[in-house]
Formats: sequence, structure tokens, C-alpha cells
Amino acid sequence: MPVTQLVAMLRGTAPQHAAGVLLAMPTDRVNAVLTAMQPADIARLLSGMKAGQRNTVLSMLTIEQIIGVLRTMPVEHAAGLLAGMPKERIVEVIDGLPPKAVPVLMEAMPPEFRAALLDEMDPYQADGTMSTMYQRGVAQALGRTNVQITYPNGEQDPTLLVQTFERLIVVAICYHDDGALSQREIRTAEDTAAWMRANGTLVVTNAQLTQEAIGYRSEARSRERLVDVVTWLDPRHDGALQRALVSLVR
Repeated sequence: MPVTQLVAMLRGTAPQHAAGVLLAMPTDRVNAVLTAMQPADIARLLSGMKAGQRNTVLSMLTIEQIIGVLRTMPVEHAAGLLAGMPKERIVEVIDGLPPKAVPVLMEAMPPEFRAALLDEMDPYQADGTMSTMYQRGVAQALGRTNVQITYPNGEQDPTLLVQTFERLIVVAICYHDDGALSQREIRTAEDTAAWMRANGTLVVTNAQLTQEAIGYRSEARSRERLVDVVTWLDPRHDGALQRALVSLVR
């Protein structure tokens, strides 16, 4: 049977049965069929396979085919599909994905798997991914306070503009993979707030606050400049984030 007819037959067959038919073919025939299939058709087949069968088919696909399949799936399904692959192959797939898609997929993975995968990635890429994930986490935490959030410089920029109680607050997100928050970063955030004509400045960081940073904040508040600094790591720190935001709009 010609490959085009096989593809049409598999497309019209229930996924579980189609998966069995495909895997019963000789390997070279399977490769020819997979090459002729659209990403959505391959995704449909994979949905009807057991884990072992799915891994066999994934090993036959090119990186470009896998990326095409991922694009047809909801984020949770795509992350689950990736998680079943060898970490070295996942890194190859990630290298071919748009940078903004990587943190979204990583967030949908189990934390322990995500940590192991980050260890396999290029250090520069891993740091950029963690930084973006942190920025997204802070934005989501702010969203849980029912404030209005805008991205004046685009969603990839670590500066947010929050509107609440008719006040504008610049939120500067400072992610550190090592080290502590500096006084200079707080001052830069204040300058940004002044340029945007915001009412206050909130610096959110995962880093330890140095005495220098704490002293700068205290000195600024004593001069009635509305600035605060808060450490946020995960939803357990939402309360501290909300209190810091409220302190700037009283």
C-alpha cells in the first residue's frame, strides 16, 4: 500500500488501533509513514500509545518533527511528552524551541525533573530560563492580588507597572543565581519609576538583602520616597509581597 494511503488509513482509525498498526510495520516503513505525516497526525497517534511504544516512535522522529508535534499540544501534554524522553534529547529539543516557550514548558514539569534538566542545559541558557520563570512567578503572584499589570517594555523585560488604588507602582524583578541584591539595583529601579512618573517603587528579588540594601531602603523611606524591597521565592511568600505593595499605596 502506498505511503499516502497508509497515512490516510491511520488518520481515519482510532488512535489506539492506529498505533498498533503502525508499530506492526517494518522499521523502514514506519519511518517512511512518520516522515509523510503531519505533526497533528503524529500527536494523535502518540496519544493512543503506551509509554514504551511512545518512546520508540519519538526516537524515530527528528528534532524538527518533535518540535512540530509539541506545538500542536496543550502545554501540560507537551511537558509530559518531553519528560518521557532522555534528558540529552530534551535539551536538543529545547535548543530548537523559541526562547519564550521554554520557561512555560519547564513550569509544567515536576520540580525534581525540572531541576535535573536545568543541570543538563547550557549554564547561560539555564540561567536565562530560571530568570524568566522567576519573573513569570512574580507576575502571577501579583495577579493573585487583583491588581492591574502592564509590561511597558514587553513581557520578557523584568520591569512591571502595577496599578492599584489609583496609584502606579513600578515593580523591578531582580533575579540572582548567586550573590545578593545591591543598592545600585534599587537606585536603578527608583530611576525607572521616576522616568515612568510612577508613585512608588517595589523591588522583588530571590536574593538575600544586604545591610547596604536595607539601609538604602530605610534612608529612602525617611525622605518620604516610596520604595520597598521584598524577597519572594514562591507562593508561600505571597503575603510578604502583598504587604510590601500595600505599604506603597497607603
